[in-house]
Amino acid sequence: MTYRKPEKNPVYWFYGSASVAFGIKNNAFSYLLLIYSTQVLGVPGYLAAMALAIAMAWDAVSDLLLGHWSDKTQSRLGRRHPFMYAGFILLPVSFYALFNPVIELTEGNSWFYLLATAVLIRTAVTLVEVPSVALLPDLVKDYDERNKWLVLRHSFGWYGGNGIHVVNMGFWVGAYGVAVQTGYSVYGIVGALIIAASILISSLGTQKAAAAMPQPTEPFRFTEIWREIAQIGQSVSNTNFMWLFIYSLFVGAAGGMSTALYLYNVTYFFEFTGSQIAVTGLFVFASPAISYFLAPALGRAIGKKHAAMAATHVDRCFNVFFVGDLVTLGSSLFDTRR
Repeated sequence: MTYRKPEKNPVYWFYGSASVAFGIKNNAFSYLLLIYSTQVLGVPGYLAAMALAIAMAWDAVSDLLLGHWSDKTQSRLGRRHPFMYAGFILLPVSFYALFNPVIELTEGNSWFYLLATAVLIRTAVTLVEVPSVALLPDLVKDYDERNKWLVLRHSFGWYGGNGIHVVNMGFWVGAYGVAVQTGYSVYGIVGALIIAASILISSLGTQKAAAAMPQPTEPFRFTEIWREIAQIGQSVSNTNFMWLFIYSLFVGAAGGMSTALYLYNVTYFFEFTGSQIAVTGLFVFASPAISYFLAPALGRAIGKKHAAMAATHVDRCFNVFFVGDLVTLGSSLFDTRR
């Protein structure tokens, strides 16, 4: 069946909903994990950073390997869904275990526990997110329509991650305190349940369409693993890919440092309460809606490359010149001592 508008296609919504799981995981790793590791688990900051860096390095390798593997998987479920169903089991369990330790933690084993759960979560996200994203070119052939599907997917991830952030700061971690296990435990339970629901709904909703697609002609051969790795190497050696990777590396490093230190800054420097932090999170909800209409218009007016460059420049200038004033204003509005 052909749909003139993707909104009328149920698979469109099922495909996008998978990113809720990624958004929740991203929120946890970006904002909560470092402060949770140091203030609750008692892991020194440099060791916590080392554990998270190791997990991220593993993620970079596993993404390439699993993406290549899923490209060649032959299954009656489709080539992507066997991995997504495996992630449906592993991701909620590992996410729960991170914020609800399943063993007694001591000074000697807390770092290893952090490392193990971080690696498991990143592996589980790879099982879900990489095959799920790779499913899109098979579902939608038209380039412009494909972009609409990606916008919806990013919106689900954005609202899922920021939505749980607002609730978490208002009622769980923000209410009990960033150095108290109780709030993180509730966050881990609720987050795991929503992640499981997101993955299952998306996987089942896209299952019929995926199963009807042609099988790959060339299977993944474990007996020729070095040949498979060589093929991956050919893919990543593309010059455009390399420059995009370098750009993403620098932008990701800057963004990661900003988000990892966010709760330290607003909690210990600005002395925001949990409710105040939650209110600041509400203001980012408008971003996807604005970009949904503004980005295509800018792309048509000045071209996609220049539109992306201009948006990045404005974003950085806004952060430099205005964010400090907005934080100060927010602090004064919510400071009951004045």
